[in-house]
Amino acid sequence: MPRPSLNARLATIAALALIACGASVLALSLLNRSGAEQRSARAEQQASASVLRLRSGRPVVMRGRRGGRMGVLSPQGYVLEGPPPPPAAQRAISTITDVDDVATSTRDEEGELHAAAALRDEHGRVFWAMSIVNTPPRQPLLRLAVLVLALSGLASAVLAVRTARAVRDGARSLSNSVDRLSKSLASPVDTPDVDELAAVADRVKLMAAALVMAQSERDSLTRELAAQERLAALGRMSAGVAHEVRNPLASMKLRVDLARRGDGLSPDVRSDLDELSSEIARLDRLVVDLLALSRARPLERKSQSLAAIAKKRASLLEPWADEKNVAIEVEGDATASVDEDQLARAIDNLVRNAVEASPRGRSVRVCVARRGALTEITVRDLGPGVAKERAKELFEPFFTTKSYGTGLGLALARATAEAHGGTLSYRREGIETVFALTVAEVPVGSSARS
Repeated sequence: MPRPSLNARLATIAALALIACGASVLALSLLNRSGAEQRSARAEQQASASVLRLRSGRPVVMRGRRGGRMGVLSPQGYVLEGPPPPPAAQRAISTITDVDDVATSTRDEEGELHAAAALRDEHGRVFWAMSIVNTPPRQPLLRLAVLVLALSGLASAVLAVRTARAVRDGARSLSNSVDRLSKSLASPVDTPDVDELAAVADRVKLMAAALVMAQSERDSLTRELAAQERLAALGRMSAGVAHEVRNPLASMKLRVDLARRGDGLSPDVRSDLDELSSEIARLDRLVVDLLALSRARPLERKSQSLAAIAKKRASLLEPWADEKNVAIEVEGDATASVDEDQLARAIDNLVRNAVEASPRGRSVRVCVARRGALTEITVRDLGPGVAKERAKELFEPFFTTKSYGTGLGLALARATAEAHGGTLSYRREGIETVFALTVAEVPVGSSARS
């Protein structure tokens, strides 16, 4: 059996309110009319009895709050007794049809009921009497009650219609909002005018916000899982490649070094051997980086000055940086529990990239500072940075903007930061390129070895 809609129910309520109002008005009208007829009949009976007593010569006592009037007219219409007949009595007199036949008349004047009776005797004299009855004091209240019932019924019907429209429009806007949310959780949710529906809309907004957050977390976890899977696959491949390549590289380096020590080499041959040795060293660094990615060894953390580590790495890189006419500056200091070897490798990678990106005659700044529960190392240079559309790829393995780079330096630096409970981020501040590496303190009571 289909369920009736809210509009149908409210329409039914409005119809019942109108029916009840109409029935009440009709009942009160009939009651009022019946009461008026009864009062009129009683007043006519009193006037008729009074005129008969007057005709027989007996004393007449008029009952009622206002009493009554009576009198006698001559056959010619002159007043013999009492006052001149009022309009109600004149009407009764004009309707006399026979001798000793009582004629009656009723007239409503200014809220008073005037009931008159008259008769003519065999001598032609006219006897008349009029009874005055006040309107009952509750009569205005009955009329007011009828008016209130009519207005309340009409107001109920109007309210039911307005409520039906408001609920219909609110339900429609909620339905449209849900349809939009099914396509995009960022879509706005309309707030209906009905409080109950507005509360539902607020719940829908909260649900959409929770879904957006859950979706964001899911996407983040999906990206992290994909990155972990790529790193795991890369680690397996790197371990195999490094194992197969490292021994031949060591043999090649040994033979080149022995050849360079020999006498009688021409300048061209010695230059070729130097270049060959440099390329072998570069390949060896690549193998070392690949092994670092594939072997996530436990951290050997101890509390030490990060500025001291940064200054040590800067001093080792200064001769190479001087060749490029770039200075390296270290500012600030903070103490944290870190693995010196891994952090030094990460700083090396960041500083090398900054020096290579800096214009000649400029400087690279390494800043160490405490940021709440984290310690931050920022490396700043005045290079052009990375295009916005490629910034998300910066920390992916093998991504590089250099023709000679391996694309593993930033990936290793990020892995080091995450291993220390921190992050590695990239941003532009004005004309500066900034890489920020953070490390977290080891919680009290935990082991320094992680």
